Amino acid sequence: MARGLAIGLVLVLAQTIVPATGSVASSFDLVATVTGATTLPPGGSSSMKVTYAKNGTNVPTATLTLQRLTSGTWNDAANVTITRGSGQRALRPKTTTTYRLRNYNSSAVTAPFTIKVASSFDLVATVTGATTLPPGGSSSMKVTYAKNGTNVPTATLTLQRLTSGTWNDAANVTITRGSGQRALRPKTTTTYRLRNYNSSAVTAPFTIKVAAPADSTRTVASRHSSLPDGRSVGVPVGRDLTRSGATSIAPSRTTIKDMHYTGDLRVTGQDVTLQNVLVDGEVVIRGSSRVTVIDSSVGAFSISGSTDVTARRLDVFGSLGRDGLHITSDSGRSARVLVEDSRIHSPQVTATSHYDGVQVRGVDDLTLRGNSFELGPHRELHQLNAAVFLQEANGGNTAVLVTENWIDGGGYSMYLSGKDVTVARNRFGDNHRWGLLYPASNLSSVNLVDNVSLRTGAPALP
Repeated sequence: MARGLAIGLVLVLAQTIVPATGSVASSFDLVATVTGATTLPPGGSSSMKVTYAKNGTNVPTATLTLQRLTSGTWNDAANVTITRGSGQRALRPKTTTTYRLRNYNSSAVTAPFTIKVASSFDLVATVTGATTLPPGGSSSMKVTYAKNGTNVPTATLTLQRLTSGTWNDAANVTITRGSGQRALRPKTTTTYRLRNYNSSAVTAPFTIKVAAPADSTRTVASRHSSLPDGRSVGVPVGRDLTRSGATSIAPSRTTIKDMHYTGDLRVTGQDVTLQNVLVDGEVVIRGSSRVTVIDSSVGAFSISGSTDVTARRLDVFGSLGRDGLHITSDSGRSARVLVEDSRIHSPQVTATSHYDGVQVRGVDDLTLRGNSFELGPHRELHQLNAAVFLQEANGGNTAVLVTENWIDGGGYSMYLSGKDVTVARNRFGDNHRWGLLYPASNLSSVNLVDNVSLRTGAPALP
């Protein structure tokens, strides 16, 4: 260990007081010299030497007091024994500390001196989900963060991705009482690490693998020249499904494949994946996190009070009296939701229905990308409300991206309300009744970019 520069701190208190007898009062010479390092690692130690004289003569024996400065107050910390004018003591501060010495009545006090202790961080990332995922799947990690052996109360760490040999910041991870967690949704095999605010603590790299698609011949037509059909969404043709009357999936860290549920299905567990699943009724994801549903066919699809939900290549074929997609924060805040490359069609309405292709009632960070919302011609009883309805409810909607979708039908095709909303590069059909955009939509925080008519190619929104 490198030793710091020695510090010689001398305070000479000379009081010359001539009493009535004409004698001269004592003068003390008290010197503290740091003989060890002045900057330590956590748990390290330094040392000091002390000399103590009176009227130029070494004091034979004495007990001095080492003091620590705490919140502006000097507090006695330890004794230092003097023998034949000198003594020594080890210094083991837990944090950076300012010291001084005083004699028995504080008539002699050294100048303050400081021993610095460098901070030590302990940052650990543990993958708690799967390390090999299907395309569109999600994993999760837990993070612990301590400083000098004590949990950090609050902090913001940075998740990084390794790209072409360079670490790039990707997302923030919030630490509360020494721990935090985050979903991981890599599109391809990805190597991650975490760093703290100044990169003085960095975790070891870890890798999440993404396997090749089970059926690589499937195409996503919704972003190309035609509407998606059975070749690109839903349970792939020819899958052998096991029939079940179960109504809920509660266990966490569960992957379910090749099932046919004959009623509604509620998902309440964490880290759940559904693949190649047919649900005759509605899938309701409630109070969950890190849920992935891919290559599946459902009557309706709802998310309530859930986070980190991915739905990809769904065939939403209609369930009586229900919206196609329903996303809400009525039972807790829903956040980080992706619905991609899916088909929402064939509304099954009643006389009192108010059907939406997707109704959103409070969400943070929602992406609707590459989907087809097909409501068909409007009906005289006005059961069809909107293809896309962002409603101001349950705390509102923030950070919403609606892009590269086919959108057709409804009284108005779109109702928009939220903060940081982008509607970009969508194509619109002609089956609406009154117009494409509800006139009372709140556009103060909506960005409209390159939206066109499916029939004419002309700009479709203001």
